Amino acid sequence: MPLKVRKRSRQSYCGFPLVDVAHGADPVTGERRGKARGIIAIGDSARGILAMGGHAVGIVAMGGSATGIVAMGGSARGVLALGGVAIAPSRWAASRSA
Repeated sequence: MPLKVRKRSRQSYCGFPLVDVAHGADPVTGERRGKARGIIAIGDSARGILAMGGHAVGIVAMGGSATGIVAMGGSARGVLALGGVAIAPSRWAASRSA
């Protein structure tokens, strides 16, 4: 049986939980992958200020596919992108190469 984890903090800010952890399929909700959304989000798919997971979107994002201002991962997109395939915004990249 695959590992399934769901944890959400009681503390919240602007309606978002401080910490949300979601990993693995959840047959109760029908999720095939854990979708975490919070200030700190950790999961298969994570969205938050600090996002960590397979597909991460946030101000600081770390994961296999990461999108954010600071992005680190196998495929990273952002102003400061670090990873196997790192993509910076085209306007910024064009001005740097001139």
